[in-house]
Amino acid sequence: MKWLKYLYGCCVLLGIVGAYLVDDRGTGRFTEAYPRLQGSIFTGLLTVASFLLSLKAFILIRMRHDVLDTTTYQNHVKAITGGSLDNLYLPLRNLSTLLIWTVASSLAGSASQLTLAFLWKPYGTYLAAGLASGAIFLVVACWLGLSKNVRAWIEAVEREHKLKK
Repeated sequence: MKWLKYLYGCCVLLGIVGAYLVDDRGTGRFTEAYPRLQGSIFTGLLTVASFLLSLKAFILIRMRHDVLDTTTYQNHVKAITGGSLDNLYLPLRNLSTLLIWTVASSLAGSASQLTLAFLWKPYGTYLAAGLASGAIFLVVACWLGLSKNVRAWIEAVEREHKLKK
């Protein structure tokens, strides 16, 4: 998960540089048009943050109960790791960390739309656009992480179903 913070930083930096370049290197075209997008970006990132925050506990508890605590999954992990269950909850810890950082970045990106972008033009606008692009990157990474875990969940249920037959 260490690579994630570097990718997030790169996305924020690319968002800042991209906003500056779209602004035609300081002529103001981007900073004049950006206020029309700020409300939508604020609302979207705040909605994503609140949704993921409320969903976080439910997802983690259900994944632990329905997948990681089953003997079928534990036997599968033992077969892969040579009998060790030391990292049984590692996927859940990684997903938890990813969800926390996604919520935090979405809240930061949302708050920057109402603070930095209004108070410190044009550079605050560039920074707000960069934070929004970083948050969008983490939302996509979170979606991919969730889909990977749901796939593991379904595979565990299928394995358990086959054993019952």
